[in-house]
Amino acid sequence: MPPDLETFEGSCVLIPCSFSIPAKYESSLMKDPTAEWKKGSRFSTHATHSKILGQLTQKNCTSLLYNITKDQEDVYFFRVKTGLQHSFDEKVNITTRDVLPKPRVAPPSRQQEGSTIRVACSVASPCPQSPPTLTWRPALGDSVVTMQKKEDGTQEVSSVLSFISSSVHNGVDLSCVVSSSETRAAVQETIRLAVDYCPKNVSVSVTPAEWLLGSDVTLSCFSDAHPAVESYWWFWENGNHPELVGQAADLSLNLTLRTMGRYWCRVQNRLGEASSTVVELRIPGSDFLRWMLAGGLSLLLASSLGGCMIYWCRRANRHRRTMTTRAFNENLLEIRTQDAVYANVPKNHKLKKGCNQKSESSYDENVYANY
Repeated sequence: MPPDLETFEGSCVLIPCSFSIPAKYESSLMKDPTAEWKKGSRFSTHATHSKILGQLTQKNCTSLLYNITKDQEDVYFFRVKTGLQHSFDEKVNITTRDVLPKPRVAPPSRQQEGSTIRVACSVASPCPQSPPTLTWRPALGDSVVTMQKKEDGTQEVSSVLSFISSSVHNGVDLSCVVSSSETRAAVQETIRLAVDYCPKNVSVSVTPAEWLLGSDVTLSCFSDAHPAVESYWWFWENGNHPELVGQAADLSLNLTLRTMGRYWCRVQNRLGEASSTVVELRIPGSDFLRWMLAGGLSLLLASSLGGCMIYWCRRANRHRRTMTTRAFNENLLEIRTQDAVYANVPKNHKLKKGCNQKSESSYDENVYANY
């Protein structure tokens, strides 16, 4: 028999009870025994309104006392009236309370998303005829309510809530609420759920919201994850293969034609990883500007090549003209030399016949002949 019991004012109370007697009195116990509970003293004449639920012949004196009020708060002794006629020394102290007892909630261990979570809530039920009601708020799943017997013989109401865990359950305040059929204020106990899950809802924000060429821009990576994200990766792509450009939650850059392009982030916690959608940083007209710059460079290169070709062509023409003039002059000089070549002819030199000259003619000392 428990030494202390508590119930609600005006309600009943169950007293778990058993006893033992010397063997020589057991025969007396078999003669249709009756029993009662004495209030305040073993020898009190005040009999309490009670009902014996146990089998006295089996030494089970479990009883139910009705309509317990503040005036009836006291110690109670059990007495067998007929047959044995004996009052026992063991006693139980009964008190009343105006409010419902607070329930006990066993918080579940930390769970991973997708696993089954079971949460148990229990509260004492001193009067089996009007047990308290247990309700879960919010109602995350199905619950099973049972009446359980404790080791000391008293009873309690238990409710077990079961549901499949999800990321939306992480951080949720779950309450077990105790109420009764009487007009008493409900009492509750609250716990906070913890559910682990992979990163999800990864997104990128850009600051400032509007930018110009040369603006300083900050990209921030956000995600929903439990436990928190441990690693960040930033990727950039501008018509080529993705390139890793950062490994922090924020990425700062100066917006130029070189840094424009597609950006996204990837995050990871101990359960997994996920990537954001792509954010494209471009300035209106930048593609045309890029095309113009590329065209300007091409035009400049073409102009440079054209100028070089013209320069070399002109130089080559001048060289050819110079060489032609030089060759012409040399040829002309050669022709003139061949047409007018003079030699001193010694006196008395006779010209060969066939040159239309008189063979016997004589000349002055300085005679010139054209060969």
